[in-house]
Amino acid sequence: MQTYQYTASSGPIEHTLTLKNIAVPTPSASQILIRTSAASLNPIDYKLSEAPLISYLTRYFTTPGLDFSGHVVSETSDLSPGTFVYGRLTPPAKYGALSPYLVASRSGLAKLSSKVSAEEAAGLGTAAQTAYQAIVPFVREGQTVFINGASGGTGVFAVQIAKNVGCKVVATCSGANVQMVKDLGADEVVDYRSQDVLGALKARGEKVDHVVDAVGKSGELYFGAHHYLKEGGIYAQFGGGISLVDTKDLMGKMLWPSMFGGGQRTFKFISCMNNTKDMEKIAEWFEAGKLKVVVDSTYAYDQAPQAFEKLKTGRAKGKVIVTAANRD
Repeated sequence: MQTYQYTASSGPIEHTLTLKNIAVPTPSASQILIRTSAASLNPIDYKLSEAPLISYLTRYFTTPGLDFSGHVVSETSDLSPGTFVYGRLTPPAKYGALSPYLVASRSGLAKLSSKVSAEEAAGLGTAAQTAYQAIVPFVREGQTVFINGASGGTGVFAVQIAKNVGCKVVATCSGANVQMVKDLGADEVVDYRSQDVLGALKARGEKVDHVVDAVGKSGELYFGAHHYLKEGGIYAQFGGGISLVDTKDLMGKMLWPSMFGGGQRTFKFISCMNNTKDMEKIAEWFEAGKLKVVVDSTYAYDQAPQAFEKLKTGRAKGKVIVTAANRD
């Protein structure tokens, strides 16, 4: 098969990503062979390849992409050949989603109706699961959730999931995306380009019950969270970079004691972990029309480098999708 691979530590992924001929993978006893229909790109896909130390350590795992949709090829106890699934690979994966075939663990798969869009289904894996795990364990019906970065690939799911569990949503995005975020269910939207977000949250008067930070760039929002987040509330972050500056910022949020000027609210960094029950609930909402995948753009298989270029602009409204070489 012709699969995409990049050269570790040698520049931007869109410049080093090339198609190479390799053998179709053979699944182990604990793996399932999938014929890929579409892949969805996430920032982690290029951040791993472009961080010098990390890319060197993962140099043998050079096919990017974690999220996909496709059809089961190998026989399993509960997934027969031909079953349509969406899934997420656990990084690093030797056969990433930008490949005609891949091998996945059962815990990273969920069945879907073959009538749904393969491109939309591919967008669920990491983003929807991350949003689910940042919200559902921490809130209850009737509470208010603040979502920073509601128009991004994960933020759009966070808005919908919070509404699905009966919460009120206060969100931030740029002015151009305000209507889209409202259409997804947000009750209040702050345009971060024209308003001071922390000031707007303080001015609301009523504090929120939970925070989801899908951006992770503003330390001010966390260190000032006591002004707008109720005591006992959780500040859950999953956004952010992997540079030394970003890592220092994250460590400060996690470890700087409040008595010495650190944050006064509990901080949790959410790292997505494949969970079959979570994925099945997401699939249920998706098939019922209660969880929409916002697709920014779709690229053909031979346009994967251009897809990464679009993702790296930071201006994608929702998911960037690449169709598979063997798209049904």
